[in-house]
Formats: sequence, structure tokens, C-alpha cells
Amino acid sequence: MRYAANSSYLSASDARLHFGLGSATRVDRVVIRWPSGLVEKLATLPLDRETVIREGAGEAMTSESRR
Repeated sequence: MRYAANSSYLSASDARLHFGLGSATRVDRVVIRWPSGLVEKLATLPLDRETVIREGAGEAMTSESRR
């Protein structure tokens, strides 16, 4: 089980990050600097999707559009 400073017994906190892109029509590149020191670069991510990125996997899993 993983514990975080912002949680307590029988509670949950949303760990997702949400980014507003303004008028951008695409995401050219995402650079992630993980706490472990690993740096991952992902290119050409789709818009209007929930994307899961796992440390060390080198890829992003994207869900279908929520619109």
C-alpha cells in the first residue's frame, strides 16, 4: 500500500494532473522528471484524452476521448 502526506485512513486523493493548453492544437513533447532522477520524453500526445504515464515504461497509454 502506498501512503501520501495528503491522505488519511479510508480517504482518497486524486493524483491526476490537469493541464490547460489554451489555443494549442497539439502537444509536441512532454518531458517528465521523476523523483527517482529518471527523465522521460514523450512526443505527440493527443488532446482531450486522459493519458497514463508509468515511470520507466517509455510510453503513454491514452483513453478514448471524453467529449
